[in-house]
This record gives sequence, C-alpha cells and structure tokens, in this order.
Amino acid sequence: MHGLCSTAKMGSSPLSPGCSVSLIWCFDGQTSSRDEVSQVRGAATTRFETGERMTLDQSNAGRVLVILTNEYPTVEIGESFIGNELRYISEPWDEVFFIPRFPREARFDVLAGTTVQLPTRTLRVPPPSRADLVNAAARMALTSTAARSVLRARPQLPASSRGPVLLSAAKKVVALEDRVHKAGLLLRHELAGKRPTFYSYWFHSSAYVARRLAEEFGSEAVCRAHRYDLYPSASWDSAWHHACIGGLSAVFACSRNGQKSLREELPGYSDKIHLSYLGTEDHGIQSFHRLDEFRLVTCSRRAAVKRLDRVIDALRLAAPHLPPTRWIHLGGSASARDDRLFEEQARRVLPPHVRIEVKGVVRNAEVVSHYQRERVDLFVNVSDSEGVPVSIMEALSFGIPVAATAVGGTPEMIRHGENGYLLPLEDVPGSLSRVLTAMANRDEANVASLRDRARKSWENGFCASVNYPKFFERVATLAT
Repeated sequence: MHGLCSTAKMGSSPLSPGCSVSLIWCFDGQTSSRDEVSQVRGAATTRFETGERMTLDQSNAGRVLVILTNEYPTVEIGESFIGNELRYISEPWDEVFFIPRFPREARFDVLAGTTVQLPTRTLRVPPPSRADLVNAAARMALTSTAARSVLRARPQLPASSRGPVLLSAAKKVVALEDRVHKAGLLLRHELAGKRPTFYSYWFHSSAYVARRLAEEFGSEAVCRAHRYDLYPSASWDSAWHHACIGGLSAVFACSRNGQKSLREELPGYSDKIHLSYLGTEDHGIQSFHRLDEFRLVTCSRRAAVKRLDRVIDALRLAAPHLPPTRWIHLGGSASARDDRLFEEQARRVLPPHVRIEVKGVVRNAEVVSHYQRERVDLFVNVSDSEGVPVSIMEALSFGIPVAATAVGGTPEMIRHGENGYLLPLEDVPGSLSRVLTAMANRDEANVASLRDRARKSWENGFCASVNYPKFFERVATLAT
C-alpha cells in the first residue's frame, strides 16, 4: 500500500521487554490514486462512514496508548523532551503509537539521547480533496459547537468580524474531521480490536482530534496543557478548549497556575482539570570549582517572547561590578545569520570583559553535555510568558541556581533567595543586574549552599522518575 499511512515497529526499543513503538504518519503528502487509498478503506471505511463504532476487545490484556504530538518523534529539535516520558510507559502499556501533526522526513529521537533512523515504509494520508471535505462536513456532528467556541473565547470581536471568524473556524474543523476520519481508518487497521487510549500532548487542535477519535472508538482521551496551548492571551489555539473539554476524560495542566487558569476559563469542568508536573532525568550534579570567569547560561529558541535583549541590558548595567564574564546562549532562531547579527549587536554594547556566545539550535543531548562538561554559575530565563520551563528543571537538576521572571508556573519552581531569584516582569534589566552582581561576588561557601538547594528543589518536585510513573498510572486508571 502507498499513500495513506505508515507504520514502523521498533521492537528493539528499550521501553520495556516486548513493548513496541509504532509511528503512524498522518500528514499532507502527494495525492494517492483512488486504488491505493481504497486498499486500506474496505469494510472499515464503510463502518466508519455509517457511524458504527468499532467493536473493541474488552478482554484483551494489552493496552495501546496513542500519542498525538506536533512533530515528535520525527525531529530531533523541538519536542525531544517528550522522550523523557517514554521511558516510563512500560508498566501500564504494551504498545505505543504516535500521530504527529507535522511529521518530517528526517532523523528523530524516539528516546532521549537515542537517535533512530526514520523507517522507509511511509504510507501517507493524502491531503483532503474537495470531495473529502464535503464528506467530512457531512459526517461530523460538532462543527457548529466548535466554531462558536471560538467566538465565546473572543468576546471582544466586533459583530462585523464574527461571520468571517465563524467561517474560518468551521473550515478548520472540517479539515480536522477529515484527519480524524483517515487516522481512524489507519488505527482500525493496526489495532485489530484492541482498546486505545488517546493522549494529546497539547491542548489545541490535536486534543480535538484525540477527543473525536475517542468518541469513534468508544474509548478515552486525555491531554496535557503547557503555555501557548493554555493561556488565552498566548495563542488562538486556546479557543479550542471549549470544543475539546466535554469529550476529554482529563486535562493535565503542567503548573498550578495553569490549572487555576483553566478552571477559571472552564468552570463547569473543574473536576477534569488536574495538575501534573513534567520532569527531567538525573544526569548528575555539577561539581566544578569556581572559576575566575563568571558564567551564565540561557537556553531557549531565540524568539521575541524570550526577551533576550533584556539580558544584554542587564549585563550592560552590571558590567562595572562584574569580573570577566561569559554569557552562553544554548539555542537560536530559524536563521543562523540572524543569530550572528544578534551576537554582534550584543558585542557592540557590552564591554570587552563581558563576552557572549550564541550556540545556535542545539539538541537536548548537547545541552546536557554542556552542563556535564562546563561549570555554570547562573541560569537565566526572562520570558514574558511560560508554562513550567523544562529548561529550568534541567538546570536545577545539575544544581545550577536560576534567575527567572515570575510568570506562569515559574514561581512554583523558584523560591526567591533559596534556589534562585524571581525577577519582576516589568523591571528585568535592573533586577537581573543586581542578581548578577550579587552572584558574581558571593563567597564559595554561600554559592555551594545555593547550588545544593537548587538540586534539592528539583529532587522534590521535578524528577522524571517520580512524576511520569504517577502520570501514566493516572491515565491507565482512566482507561480501565
């Protein structure tokens, strides 16, 4: 078969003995011939289009978890931190499927630190034709509800704009219903009657697809909620909350702040909205002696929301009080040229004893390797919006103190003066310059105590080996 789906089983995955991981490609590719598509449709298509739910083997001891992502596991950069979770699926689950929204034809990390070659057998879902969209519109029952939820989430829209917004939302839902239909055909072919549980890593349109697939299979769907998919001010995708929540068994916010925000937004569903922190692996703790050079690190993509220009301003203010200082930024933008221009701009305004180095886009394994090889005196995050940054968790795990803006769930991780410093959002340059000056001039015993508390805070709240087994136990309970 060609043109509709791709499944690759990796029996050698270290998830658990006998546990397999499959990758289902679900994206827009070249339109396949009618004969190619019909090979997979068959009786399952008839059952799907007539609205008949699939008969699932309730007695089957095997459990199947279907994870919906943006790109993982087909890329090494972006959602690689999802690999931290996969190590802990082994107990409740026997089989794992991925459905990425935007899969890439590239190498990918299926587990943190393990590079796996993409399978060559790729059978792709063709892009929706006009007939596909008409059929999808005829099949779906939730279009008007989902579209109107966009308006409910955007009450400030003038009446003149509501028609176009409603039409745009309806078009998107029709396209998603086509994706639901085709993904359902693939899964019916692969699952052979086993009962799936759908897990969307994001609370946006992927959660909508998870909800609809769960309805078609008579099973359960859950999702996580982070930042851009959680806070109404961060993304239009949050307008999908109302379209998803009714059909989800649970939503797991990654911070208490996010949980509170969702419960305020969706008051009728508070009992479905839970807290579940992410976590990072234990790669050891930094034990380097203090150097003559003061070193700070930032780690993120280089985007406006990260506000890296504020770090330049803070360094410029603190420079007269700093010893030789090096700022290393682990990350970059989509353009290496833009990264070089940013680095050159910083060098023009900073004195010679304050150096900057922009590493560009890096894999998570390279970040870990950097912390293992080089001492870092302070990790800095000055974003104007966050969920619970995995980058901060990773720094704390190495015993690196953190200075970060008090936004999103960050105050749940950083206790001011104990394991780092919280910065007011409106005065980052001034407050961060004072932290830099203090940290650069603290005595070693004081620094050692701060680093020890940083490590302890990670152990007590953000350790992957503690958080993820608990999470999957809760998901498994919902699936029974």
